[in-house]
Amino acid sequence: MSAEQNKQTLRRFYDEVWHAEEPAYDQYLAPEAASYRQQIEELKASNPDIHFELGEIVAEGDTIVAVWTTPTMSGVEGISIWHFQDGKITDRTAYTRDLA
Repeated sequence: MSAEQNKQTLRRFYDEVWHAEEPAYDQYLAPEAASYRQQIEELKASNPDIHFELGEIVAEGDTIVAVWTTPTMSGVEGISIWHFQDGKITDRTAYTRDLA
C-alpha cells in the first residue's frame, strides 16, 4: 500500500478501534501486533471515554509518524511511530509527554 493509503488506514483505525464500542481489531492489526491489542483493551478498560485527536501525520513507505493528543486525559500528548505491512499495523512505538 502507498504511504497515503497507510495514513488513511491509521485515521480509520482510531475511529474503528480506539473510538468504537465494538473495535475492529482484526481489520487493522496484524497477528504480530497482539501485544498492542492487549494494551488497547487495558487502556480502554481503565479509561472508557478515551479519545485521541490526530495532528500532523507524516508517512514514508510503510512507516508513519503521528502526533496526537488525548483531550479526555488532560495534559497528555505524544508521538507514535507505526509500521505497516500489507495495510495492517505490525508495530507501534509511542512517546508521551505530560503537559501538566
